[in-house]
Order: sequence, then structure tokens, then C-alpha cells
Amino acid sequence: MPKVQSQIYVRPPWERMMRFHNLVQNQEYPNCTTLAREFEVSVRTIKRDLDFMKYRMDLPLKFDGQRNGYHYTRPVEQFPQLPISEAEVFALLVAHKAIAQAEARAAEYAAKLRLARAEVYKVREQRVKQGNAERDAALEAARKAAALKVTQARAELEAEAAQARLAIQASAGDLADRVVRAVLPLAAGGSR
Repeated sequence: MPKVQSQIYVRPPWERMMRFHNLVQNQEYPNCTTLAREFEVSVRTIKRDLDFMKYRMDLPLKFDGQRNGYHYTRPVEQFPQLPISEAEVFALLVAHKAIAQAEARAAEYAAKLRLARAEVYKVREQRVKQGNAERDAALEAARKAAALKVTQARAELEAEAAQARLAIQASAGDLADRVVRAVLPLAAGGSR
């Protein structure tokens, strides 16, 4: 399947006519087919441009069959300006004013957007700091609670160890008394 361009770029008529005028001025004798190929438009489009130049802009264009191209029949000092009506001048002024207002609004909105963005960054930074502080406080509280539990567990273990030592000492003393009582009568030659 052939690939189709999503956009076609065509030079505006004014640009085509200026190029045509320059070629004719340089006595290069351009023709419709060559220009259509150069501008990537139809031959009919170039013919419409030439008709506009001849009849609306009053340029002295004539086709020379021997040279297979167009030329001016009399000197042309400069490319003529298109006549603009009063309504078109008014429309241009209104458009210029509207563009100026739109640019001013765009600048105003851009400034507001910058301020809003700065405020969002500031609030986000504050929230991050607050979140970090809350996290640090929670970690500190958890660390203190764990340290307290470790201290309590150590104290309980030490108390149990002390009780166990006392029990072992008491048992050892009791066992020693029994051994002494059992051994003494035997050593004295008595029986039990």
C-alpha cells in the first residue's frame, strides 16, 4: 500500500508569482510545465497564476514559441503591489489590533501561569517537608517505643536472672546441707 502524506505543502500563489516574475526578469523564459514541476502543483494552477498576473496585475507577459517560455514585452521595473480596498485595509487594522490584544492576553496568561506554577511548587515543597517531618517524628516515636520495650525486657530478664540465681543458690545451699548430713553420719561410722 503506498504511503500517503498527511499534509501537503504548497507554496502560496504570491510566492509562485514572485518566482515566475524573477525568472522572466532574468530572461530565463519559464513555461507552465517547468514551473508546475518546480512548485509541485498542476499546470492549470500555473496558468491561473499567469492569467492573474496578465489581467489583474497588468503585467506584459507573452509566450515565445521559439524559446518555449514566457517573457515581458516591455520592461517591468518592479513587481506590482496588489491593490487593497478600504474594507481590506480596515480588516487588516482590526486584525492587527486583535492580534496585539491576543498577544497581550497571552503574555498576561503566561505570567499568571508562571505564578500559579511557582505556587504549586511551593505548596508541593511544603507538603514534602511536612511529610518528611511527620515520617521522622513517627520513626523517632517508634525508635523510643522500641528502646523502652528493650529496656523493660532487659529489666524483666535481669529480674528473672536474679531470681534464678537466688533459687540456684538456695538449691545449692540446700543440696550442700543434705550432702553434709548424708556424708557426716557415714564418716562417723554410723548408718543411716
